[in-house]
Amino acid sequence: MATCLVSAADPEHLALDAEGATIHGHVLLSNGLTASGQVNLRDAKVGGLLYCAHSLIENPGLQALTLDNAQFATNLILTNGFKAVGEVSCAGASIKRMLYCSNCSLDNSGRTALAADGVVIGNDALLGNWFYAKGAVRFCDAAIGGNLRCVGGTFDNPGGLALIADRARVGASVHVHTRFLANGAVQLDLIRLDGSLIGSGGSFQNTRGVAVSLRGAKISGNVALNNGFRARGAVMLDGSEMTELICSEGRFENPGGIALSANNAHIAGNLFLNDGFRSLGTVQLENAKIDGEIDCADGTFEQAGEGPVSSAAKPFQPRKPLA
Repeated sequence: MATCLVSAADPEHLALDAEGATIHGHVLLSNGLTASGQVNLRDAKVGGLLYCAHSLIENPGLQALTLDNAQFATNLILTNGFKAVGEVSCAGASIKRMLYCSNCSLDNSGRTALAADGVVIGNDALLGNWFYAKGAVRFCDAAIGGNLRCVGGTFDNPGGLALIADRARVGASVHVHTRFLANGAVQLDLIRLDGSLIGSGGSFQNTRGVAVSLRGAKISGNVALNNGFRARGAVMLDGSEMTELICSEGRFENPGGIALSANNAHIAGNLFLNDGFRSLGTVQLENAKIDGEIDCADGTFEQAGEGPVSSAAKPFQPRKPLA
């Protein structure tokens, strides 16, 4: 198939403008399409799917693909080598089935790579399997009917927010495990999950800052930060609610600062800081309510820096005085 070239010649950098259009079928931005300038589908109504694959849309430092408040009767798919240079925005959009971002690159370094604030998705949102974002990925106030799956995704925004989903509502679970990499903070404050948050084996890096924030979150299931989970930077769960907090074989590293904080949290079951758990920095559980047990067997609690380890970070059974 011949390559389609679309270039912007107007001062607004619009390469393709279909704002407010009604399309009864699919929108295919694929198979060699190259757009130099913004592709605008704001407020469009699409009766089929939007499919972006083997294509390039570039509008550096500005919006490359604009889908704000658009309506999609099926799926929104970015896959198979799709690349955007500039912001991809679907803020306030309605996607009846699935947002599927796999094997694609969204590059807007130091800015927002994907803006999905207020998006409504009927089923899963998938950003994994070689999904790569250079810049922030935003899902604030989003409503996701299924899972938010980021397995195998890379979220790269050093020193800033890599993934932010404050106040989002997720009908199932958040998957940030197994080859998940965040270089920058993952902030899910006040999120509401009907399932669990699973970070097993995930890597979260925001050295000397907050690596993971779940402050004020309400999670019906468990928070699993275990089995190879690693955070470089503070993990903050203050004021959150969950069934169990599982940190077995997790590494929490924030030398001289707070490694893990669950102050004022409510854990309806058990707290596991055991079986190879390691903290380099303070573990804080001040005013937490834990309805089950705290298990610290074979856990390591180390504070590298000034000040002692908080007493709340130690096993819950008091030690006998030395003879």
